[in-house]
Amino acid sequence: MMEPDSFENKLSRWAGRLSNIVLLGFFCLLCCIPVISIGASFTALYEAMGEYLIEDNDKVLRPFFRTFKERFLLSTKVFVLHLVFIAIFIWDLVYYRTGSSTLDYIGQAASFSLLMMVVFELTCVWILISQDMVSKTFEAISEALNMAFGCLKESLSLLGLTIASCVVAVVLLRPFILVLPGVITFLHWQIIPEMLQKYRFKKKQMNYRKGDQ
Repeated sequence: MMEPDSFENKLSRWAGRLSNIVLLGFFCLLCCIPVISIGASFTALYEAMGEYLIEDNDKVLRPFFRTFKERFLLSTKVFVLHLVFIAIFIWDLVYYRTGSSTLDYIGQAASFSLLMMVVFELTCVWILISQDMVSKTFEAISEALNMAFGCLKESLSLLGLTIASCVVAVVLLRPFILVLPGVITFLHWQIIPEMLQKYRFKKKQMNYRKGDQ
């Protein structure tokens, strides 16, 4: 039987963790209000969540706003380049939802799949920028694609977590949407360390092969 103190300590830790996840998710959404700052906001969220979970940094807002400021320009440039595609796929999704034919259902599925692919590619970009692994706009996009396809198992896990969380929030727990960014990022960080380690190893191997040539 678990001792009361041990149970209380675990409960306290989980309560603190939950409050930080909610806090980071809330500030991420708050900083997304201008729309143009969405990229910087999510980059800051991934950095702050990583510092909290990996480095045990309880002052979660300090790295959030530091990263938001330092990586704002690069994150915004990348997001703006993707914004046109996101707008097109969302418009298609809304358009096909008005119909009820088989073609409309196929259109909805295709639009949603393409939208999720763009969002996932952006997620990889935000991870790389937050870890200061890229410094240029097209380098960030190129390296994000390399990481996504080079770490396919981890990529599919991240994508699955994103889709599952969104479906649960929309269908079952709509108030949950307000903390969705924080929850998804927390879940992603259960996979990201292994993904980054694998990606760095593969990149090092590629550099060695280029050096041998």
